[in-house]
Amino acid sequence: MNPENSSSTPQVPMGRTLLVPVGGSRANILQACKIEGIDEINFLLTKSLFPKGKKGVKQFSLLMKENLVKHVGRDLPKIKATWIDGPEAGIVGCRNSIIQELGKDSVSPPDAIFVSGSTLLIVATICNLFPSAELIAMRGPNLIRISDGEVISTFEKLEFDEYLAIHGININNKGKLIIGEKLLSAPPLEDFRMEGSRASLTWSNQYSPSKKTIRFAQSISNTIKQIVDSIGIGAFNFNAYYFGFAMTNSSNDQIVNTIPKPNDFRLLGFDVGSQIQDPILIHENSKIQLYKIGHLIGVLIIDGNSNSEATLVSTGEIDSSGRLILEAIQQEEE
Repeated sequence: MNPENSSSTPQVPMGRTLLVPVGGSRANILQACKIEGIDEINFLLTKSLFPKGKKGVKQFSLLMKENLVKHVGRDLPKIKATWIDGPEAGIVGCRNSIIQELGKDSVSPPDAIFVSGSTLLIVATICNLFPSAELIAMRGPNLIRISDGEVISTFEKLEFDEYLAIHGININNKGKLIIGEKLLSAPPLEDFRMEGSRASLTWSNQYSPSKKTIRFAQSISNTIKQIVDSIGIGAFNFNAYYFGFAMTNSSNDQIVNTIPKPNDFRLLGFDVGSQIQDPILIHENSKIQLYKIGHLIGVLIIDGNSNSEATLVSTGEIDSSGRLILEAIQQEEE
């Protein structure tokens, strides 16, 4: 986004101080920082998202100073942070924490409140404390003023590197994850991309089960736990495919997807009837052949008519192990 282009740069012509409750994802941190016409932003942080104390302050400061400035494209406004107990403290605990922290003399009443990405409880409590503040929110790509529905500006979609930056994560040139300044133990990623409003991180095992597979699965599980402990649940789609029981026994299936779905193959261009370009045979026996296709696996059921000259195409279906079922199309003899 070009900050010199006033037609595309978000601006808030209703005040100079902005209060931003940060929810399960940190995406609204970057969005708020891109709004022009703001002198001060006070981020309301839950202790589950950023731990309170020196550790949390260091994480937040590192995020703002080293990760966000280059993505905002200009100097940041004055940044403040206020820690509260989130919904995990219960309705009364969360509400009392907000009232206590925002009622302090050191907190300036905001001119505007950015209400996207947070819970109804937090937003309702803040609005009750500051009834005269203008409310602004995201509606799709648009930043709107809730009082009259006016579109203030339109945000561009977050790029993958921007999304990583606001969560304090980087990927080195070997495909390994770094959080803060720490290199995490998981093996290199096989795939990473934005999927809608969240980022997807994928590891994939295309080798026979071994002690190495178990070590990889444990290191991936540990890495995911470190990320979740640092930034909370829900910011990323985690995928760890074809590790079998080594992964299912060491991870939470509510957090980690362990079996590919048909859409994973469609994202790679493997629609029904698509020819598989340059498949790599990785295993075969008298009944099946397994092929590496991208970072995923395809399976061909062997029958008496199969031969090495056949063209492999996608059926669009997957088996119980998450492997794309392939069909061999025999070439006609001239």
